[in-house]
Amino acid sequence: VKLIVVHRHHFALAPYGTPGIKITPRLSEKDASVQLETWTTGGDSVRFSVCGQIVTVPVVDGYAKSMIIIDSPHLWDGVNDPFLYVAIAELVSCGQVTDRIDSAFGCRTIAFDSNKGFLLNGRQYTLCGAA
Repeated sequence: VKLIVVHRHHFALAPYGTPGIKITPRLSEKDASVQLETWTTGGDSVRFSVCGQIVTVPVVDGYAKSMIIIDSPHLWDGVNDPFLYVAIAELVSCGQVTDRIDSAFGCRTIAFDSNKGFLLNGRQYTLCGAA
């Protein structure tokens, strides 16, 4: 049994299968647009941070959403280079941070080609599994 004690104003616990923050990176040829979403119980605003960029957005009906752009993103490349970014969300209520969550994420593209197989960041990548 676990007892979880939270502040009156806090991030929702595991909404939509997330750890309280949903991170969706979308790559273009020169940058990554990282969509950040949180669900809250109370709070006035959420302060999002990725790579030193900080954006503060209001909480509306228990939801906050923002976008941060990463120029020339370092791509996650499987076991060769498993680079991860960290997104931080802080819930602010009456000028005070009442809750904080962070989550690691990678920027990469994946595809499957009937001739080349699995593609990671546009290159063939061998998948190895175990039974």
